This record gives sequence, C-alpha cells and structure tokens, in this order.
Amino acid sequence: MSEPERTTSGAGVQAAREWIASSGIGARLARGAGRALVITATGAVVSFAAQVGLARLLGQEAFGVYMLALSWMMIAQLFAKLELDTTSVRFVGAYVAERRYGLLRGYLARSRQVVLAAGGLIATVGIAGVLVMTDRLAAKHDGLPAALVVVCGLLPAFTLLTLNGSVLQGLQQYALAQLPANLVRPLTFGVLLLIAALIPGVRWTAAHGLALNLAGVLLALTVAERWRARQLPAEVRTALPEYDVPAWRRTAAPLFLISVSQGFLSSQADVLIVGTLLSVTDAAIYGAALTLIQPLTMTWSAVTFVALPMIADLYARGDRARLQSLVRAVTVAGLLVVLPMGLVLMAGGGLLLRLYGPEYVPGHGVLAVLAAAQVVVGLVGGVAGFLMTMTAHEREAAWIIGISAVAYIVLAFSLTPVYGAIGTAAATLLTAVGRAIALSVYVRRVMGIRVPAVRA
Repeated sequence: MSEPERTTSGAGVQAAREWIASSGIGARLARGAGRALVITATGAVVSFAAQVGLARLLGQEAFGVYMLALSWMMIAQLFAKLELDTTSVRFVGAYVAERRYGLLRGYLARSRQVVLAAGGLIATVGIAGVLVMTDRLAAKHDGLPAALVVVCGLLPAFTLLTLNGSVLQGLQQYALAQLPANLVRPLTFGVLLLIAALIPGVRWTAAHGLALNLAGVLLALTVAERWRARQLPAEVRTALPEYDVPAWRRTAAPLFLISVSQGFLSSQADVLIVGTLLSVTDAAIYGAALTLIQPLTMTWSAVTFVALPMIADLYARGDRARLQSLVRAVTVAGLLVVLPMGLVLMAGGGLLLRLYGPEYVPGHGVLAVLAAAQVVVGLVGGVAGFLMTMTAHEREAAWIIGISAVAYIVLAFSLTPVYGAIGTAAATLLTAVGRAIALSVYVRRVMGIRVPAVRA
C-alpha cells in the first residue's frame, strides 16, 4: 500500500473512531448495540451448542417433549410477567432522569410483588392441572407430565430474571441487562449438560433437561439480583416508597394485550400447535429449526434493545427528526447484519440441522420460511411495533397485533393439518408480512416516521 493510501486509510479509521465516540444517535446506538451484539453472539453460540448436545443426549422424541414443555412455559410467562418488563423500561429510566426516587422504589417493590404472586399462582394451578390430566398428557408422551411439572417450577424464577433484566435496561446498563439471561444461563446449562453426558448408565429425559435449565436460571437470577442492587441510585434505598398504581396500570394494560397477542404470534406458539396437531417428533424438528433462528432473532433484538429507551426519550422531547435518525440507524444495522444471516439460514440450513442428526434435515424448509419471517420482523415489524409501544400509541398497536394474532391462529390451524409443520411456518410468515405492513403504514401516516428508512 502506498503512503497516500495508508494516510487515507488511517484517516478513515480515525474518523470512524471519532464518530463512535460522539454523542450522536447513530453513534450511541452503535456503541450500545455493539456491546449487546457481542454478548448476544456469544450467548447464541453457547445456547446453540447446548441445544445440539441436549438433542443428541435425549433423542428426538424426548427433545420434542422438552421443546413442547418449554413452549408452554414461555406462553405462561406472558401472564406471569403481565408485561411489567416493558413497563419497567419506560418508568425506571423516567424516574431516574427526573430524580423521583420514591416512585422508583415503589415501582420496583410493587412490580416484583406482582410478578412473584402471578408466577407462583400460575405455577400452582399448572401443577394441579398436570396432576388431574396426567393420563391424557401421558397418552401424548409418557415423559410429558414430569416435564410440565418442572417447567412450573421454572416459571417464577425465569419471570423474575426477565424483570430484573428490564430494570437494568431501563437504567441503560445494556450489557449487564443481557449478561445473566443471554450468557450466564446458557453457559451454566451447557456446563451441567456436559457433566450429565459423562455420567454412564443414565436414561435422560426431558424433565432432566429442564431441571438443568432451571439450575442455569437460578444462577443467572442470583447474578442479576446483585447487579440490579448495585446499579440503582443510592437515593433509592433511603427514599420513602410512593405508588402511582393507576399510571402503571394504564401503561401495562395495553402492553399486556400486545404481549399476549405477540405470544400467539411467537415461535413458542408454533411449537405448541405442531406438537398438539402433529407429533412430538415434529415438535423436535420444528424446535431445532427455531434454535437456529435464535441468533437471527437475538441479533435484531440486541439492536432494538438499545433503541427502546432512546425511542421513549426522543418522543418525550418531541424530537421527531432525531427519532427518524434513530429508525434509520436501526434499519441500516438490520440490513448489514440481519439480512445476511437470514440468507445464510435459508440457503445452508440443511447443513446446520444435520448437526442435530440426520433425522432433523427434513426441517430445512421450515427453517427457510421462519428465517424469512424473522427478516421481515427485524427490518420492519419489530421497529414499527416498538415505536408505537414506547410512545403513546400502545392501544392502536394492541389492535393491530391482536388482529394479527387472530389471523395467525386461523391460518395455522387451517394450514398445519394439511401441509404439516411447513404450513405452521407459512402461517407465521404470512402474518409477519401483514403485521409489518399495517404497523409501518400507521407509523408513517400518524407519527410521520418512515419504517424502514435508509435515507435521510
């Protein structure tokens, strides 16, 4: 390389460093998303390796039971957390910025009480339901009742872990918010799984796998609790708790409706439909495809994870120009990262599924359709949805997403019996496209923000 070329290259690197260190919207997003992506990518690799190891340790049927039981827990979690995690991102950041420490202490205490009470109640009812329906559940698979009992114990701990992560996110501690759930938990699970694989003569079941998962969640929860306590302003500990329950309820209620609707649109609902209408073997293949989709989902989540409190802040300031700049930065980040990952999964998914075993390769078509759906969500639907839920448009978002959920259920129950798991995946893709169009049209016409946006 000639001297002028080296000079130009050095100047470009220096300019990039100065931009990243600046206080602009794109630079702030890049710094936060960069750290989040490192954690996400590492956690995704560890989680994928652990899932592959678990699938091989359990066998296809038991792995299908594991995925089915875990999906039930993720749906139940929607009702356990009551969307207080998203509400925390809004109120924690606002109370800290406004130095309203009494309200912050009151909110933290009350949200914790509600989540633990709801999670405990659902877990208790769930265990009772399993005991009553043991014979019917065992007819599906003899390992299903025990697996469901374990996930009932997993539910309260996992829900509290999610809430703690959202509190740290509201405090803009993005790395600390992601580390426990996205790295500590899968790493602990992977280590325990490796130890389990070395024990000879044991017939491992889905319940055993879920118990190892519970151990990882408990360790991650311990870490998250300590970090949460350390990051809170010192004034919170001495402030008298104040409770603005009506305001919290007004915010959480429409978000909860959105969350429930999105739950029916989620991959976990896919597994439940496949496992119920088809077989646990089909659920295992679908679950393997979903595990491969996770890095894609976690990548765009890492970008929007950083953007959420920034959206709320810019909207509160009435700074529409910078809000549009933020959307543009998120869109560009998605194009650079999400789109290539989606194309790789669509083209080479069969090779990746073979890591689980040759019996999982038929899931390549499902994987390709799900990857396309996540690209649509990452580039359009997710950004537009968060723009509405982080501002004053929660109710409108609830209507759009709720109608999408109904459409998905109709499509999934119509297509799955006829076309199998690929029909379920197709229902997910069609609904994702329709939802993305509706959300982006609303955001542009009512809020004056273009989604997606690649130009100034």
